[in-house]
Amino acid sequence: MDNNQTTVNPQKVIETLSTEITQLTVQNAMFKARVDDLEKENADLKAANKHTKEDK
Repeated sequence: MDNNQTTVNPQKVIETLSTEITQLTVQNAMFKARVDDLEKENADLKAANKHTKEDK
């Protein structure tokens, strides 16, 4: 039976996770901005749709 163990460098793990967290935080901010844009566009379209229905 092989008993090969991999040595883990805790500092390297922390650095890697920190980088990933930073990237995800940036992505999350971009997604939130996109959702805000879509919500505004949706509200504008609903208003235009309501206006169009009233014109008929």
